[in-house]
Amino acid sequence: MDIYTALAYVVLGALLGAIGQCARVIVGIKKHLDEAFKIEERKKEFDKREDELDKKLREAKQGDKELIIKEKELILKKKKDLQWFKWDKLITSLLIALVVGGVAGVLGAIAYLEKPITPEFMITLIAIGYAGTDFIEGFMKTRVPK
Repeated sequence: MDIYTALAYVVLGALLGAIGQCARVIVGIKKHLDEAFKIEERKKEFDKREDELDKKLREAKQGDKELIIKEKELILKKKKDLQWFKWDKLITSLLIALVVGGVAGVLGAIAYLEKPITPEFMITLIAIGYAGTDFIEGFMKTRVPK
């Protein structure tokens, strides 16, 4: 096997691993769309409370302003945390899938020396990207401190 064939296995593994992860992302997005509607309602409640606090802040005495400002900061933090779609999580997930798929491609190159790439092998790489990323993300959630 020459270097270009080995590199093709790695690139194929990385791309198919990312495709496997994309399938998982699509399922996750569908699941979270229902949650997004609830989040939008919650944001409206926070906006209303924020407007009330702004009005109170304009009318409040100096000593009362501190308490109102603290409550407003809390509302703004909660509102910021109400995102249903997180780009950083998506990018991290896809990068992990690329690496897992690339490793699977290396292993596939070793296992399939001088053999043609079959559809079964490609499906296996997709599944490895899906399952491997799921495993690594699950491990990171439980073992890596935040």
